[in-house]
Amino acid sequence: MAFDISPYLSGGRHVVTFVAGTAAGIGVASVGGVSNGDLVVSFNHIFNGLGEIMTGLGPIIAASMGIWATVKGRMSSKVADVQAASPKEVVTAMSKATPAILLDAAANVQGVTKINATPELAKATESPKIVS
Repeated sequence: MAFDISPYLSGGRHVVTFVAGTAAGIGVASVGGVSNGDLVVSFNHIFNGLGEIMTGLGPIIAASMGIWATVKGRMSSKVADVQAASPKEVVTAMSKATPAILLDAAANVQGVTKINATPELAKATESPKIVS
């Protein structure tokens, strides 16, 4: 098993970017003659503003995420995700499944009350929704 260094290099790039940004900020503050007290007041103002924004957006974000989770949790969304990810594999799997298995799966879909099938298929399935 080979050692993969790429995650560490990626993390190192983030550290270097942070240090370079901090150094640039200190350099600009030094050249511009900004005092440390002014910087502290400015950052306090920024963080207080962000806190107020999040106080207003927090309930909206929570409700939006709940709605999104509900939509993504539906079977139709999951099937669409699988079909979008690998449509050829879905077609291959469906072609290998027996008609009785496909009918049972269709009968379990929410809102289906009755499926008309041939007498042989109706006997081969377990669902009472499939009739001949």
